[in-house]
Amino acid sequence: LLGIHLTPTRGRPSSEESWSARRGNLAVNTQMWELDRDPVERIERFAMQFDVYTPTRHMRLDDELVLRAYSMTQFQQLVDSVPSLRIVETYDFHYEIDQPIEVSETVEDVVYVLKKV
Repeated sequence: LLGIHLTPTRGRPSSEESWSARRGNLAVNTQMWELDRDPVERIERFAMQFDVYTPTRHMRLDDELVLRAYSMTQFQQLVDSVPSLRIVETYDFHYEIDQPIEVSETVEDVVYVLKKV
């Protein structure tokens, strides 16, 4: 399994995301926003901020991600360059096993199920 953020080649790429998760008394709110995007070097930089809450404490964690950027076609070419790998299925980040997705030029968040053959 490989979760990856693809760079769309059609439409505008997302420049920020946020999401929340909770388990019992622990809650985490996350924000991510673009700092820089270099299409020639294929590097994307994002800032991330995690707000972590427990019943007695709040912590804020700040970080930065530096990612190698791949379009759908570039990632497909990368997989194709490894003769022993095949893409079995693709999903979005909702991880619904009965709802695979078709990757297109506008899709950004993909979970690839890869198989060694």
